[in-house]
Amino acid sequence: VVQAGVIVPQSDIIEFATRSVKYLDQVNAEDIFLQIFLTQTPTHLVALHDRGTFDRIVREELNSPKSLAIAESERVRSSLARFAALLWEIQGFVKELGKDGVSLVCEHGKLALFRRCSGEGFLEEAELKRFGVSI
Repeated sequence: VVQAGVIVPQSDIIEFATRSVKYLDQVNAEDIFLQIFLTQTPTHLVALHDRGTFDRIVREELNSPKSLAIAESERVRSSLARFAALLWEIQGFVKELGKDGVSLVCEHGKLALFRRCSGEGFLEEAELKRFGVSI
């Protein structure tokens, strides 16, 4: 790993996506909010195109009145609370299993946590050390 460049402030980061105007009605404001909330990306841009010709950009801001209203909705607050509880539960399992390792797998819409049977697929200790991790 070669350290270079400068650290970009979080406020300067944007998320950029493209979407066909034919599917614009499938853009869900709650989904976009949750995505930029979890990554703390302040700005989300969607470039709209019609058969490859881009004609406008839709801009969503994490701290906009629209986003703040979504954040306060009971549905989103409940979803985030369930998500946080799930993360705590996963963290507990991972701590309990320790070095044995776990795999978190989502298949057909179901999330499952499995204990690893072997070390196959694990990064070697030398590789982990490159990233400041020791086992």
